[in-house]
Amino acid sequence: MPLRPGHCYRHFGTPPYTRKEYIKSIPQVQIPKFDMGNTRGNFDLTVKVIVQLPGQIRMNALEAARLAAYRYLNKKIGESNFHLKLVTYPH
Repeated sequence: MPLRPGHCYRHFGTPPYTRKEYIKSIPQVQIPKFDMGNTRGNFDLTVKVIVQLPGQIRMNALEAARLAAYRYLNKKIGESNFHLKLVTYPH
């Protein structure tokens, strides 16, 4: 099924159009890993990204941000020197 344009999801206060004959099952999660790097290490620094305004983020945008952050941290400080955790879960 092709990806719909972003303007289809601009207004998120309205209820979704859910006709049961069109919805067969829950879509699969496209994010393979939610914990990356050294998951058992103790680190002195914690960085959190907190969103202040409500909004919708697509599953493929979360995956692209996860890959970009992982590659950047892996290249700059090495794989055993960070723990990257994606807390949000796409529905």
